[in-house]
Amino acid sequence: MSRILCVIRAIATVSSLSRQLHPLKPNETIRFRRFDLIRSRNFASKGSKRDSKSKKEGKRIMLLTDDEVSAVINLESLKKRLNHTLDKLRDDYVRSLSVRTSLGSIEALSVFFEGEKYPLNEMAQVVRKNPTLVVINMSSLPTAIPSVLEAINNSGMNINPQQDGTTLYLPIPQVTREHRETLARNAKNLFQKTKQDLRDIQTKYVKSVNEKRDTCSEDLVFSVQEHITAVTDDYISQAETMLKKKQDELLSDLK
Repeated sequence: MSRILCVIRAIATVSSLSRQLHPLKPNETIRFRRFDLIRSRNFASKGSKRDSKSKKEGKRIMLLTDDEVSAVINLESLKKRLNHTLDKLRDDYVRSLSVRTSLGSIEALSVFFEGEKYPLNEMAQVVRKNPTLVVINMSSLPTAIPSVLEAINNSGMNINPQQDGTTLYLPIPQVTREHRETLARNAKNLFQKTKQDLRDIQTKYVKSVNEKRDTCSEDLVFSVQEHITAVTDDYISQAETMLKKKQDELLSDLK
């Protein structure tokens, strides 16, 4: 009984002090103040737990030099592969996405045949009959005709080849608004493929770093992976710049 009385007196004392410090407004009771206080304390408590959890899970990013990264992965090989992928996009833009399809771009068209890649002019005779027609004579290698047709259809040149025996006729499309817009879409498709290829290279090297967790610290592994991502992002940014420049070139006369 005495304990209960002590509790009641303590509550009364706290209530009296609260009224002196924070006078109540009409129709307001101390119960609402206590509820607000408890609610704010609970909110602060949850936030502090969340912050401490984030700090616990965070990893320290180390600023690494190329030499330090090269001690973990073959950085030169990574950049070489990224460069090769970007160069391929640049070549595709020059050869396949010109407003006027040139004879040289058709002759240099890469054809995959029997497990190897060959330029078209090494497999057939390519002749421009007139400004709107190119003729390909496949009589020396007729078995490669399906491969040549596939290469033309996938080239992005917007050419619809016609076959007559071992001869292929390529009508060169006129430079219309629709043709320019098609080339611009093809430029974006080539960029998307290049971007995916770059990300695939990044993923391969990131996984190779994961395999070295037994010999490297967590911070070093994480920092090297971040370095790989940053390098790849730079190449993707260059590819985006190439895309914008090519699309501006193709659509410049339509603005």
